Amino acid sequence: MKRPMRFVLIFFIFLIRLAILQAEDANTMYNNAYQQERKKKYQGAIGDYKKLGSQYPKHWRAPDAQYKIGYLYQYRLRDYEKAITAYKKLIKDYPNKDTCVTAQYYIGNIYMSYLKDYEKAI
Repeated sequence: MKRPMRFVLIFFIFLIRLAILQAEDANTMYNNAYQQERKKKYQGAIGDYKKLGSQYPKHWRAPDAQYKIGYLYQYRLRDYEKAITAYKKLIKDYPNKDTCVTAQYYIGNIYMSYLKDYEKAI
């Protein structure tokens, strides 16, 4: 009885450590992306934010990373179609996050103000 219990305990500790390492990796990715963004290396920042979202989709920073992708496409690169795609992905993947309301607003604003597609803006 002692041996199986010891194995379960070791396995449990391993899982906890693995979860901590993954959280640290996701935070590191987010911070690296943010640093690239500050240096105006927007494509690199977008790549890192996308990597975070694909490798750690359940991490608490993943929705923020997806939001930042849309924001960078919209306001820094002026690629409105990609911004809309990024915002829609945020809404689809994380529908209960507060940033979805802002993303929906930005989608409407892009259609109205930049693409002049008033039907889609509604």
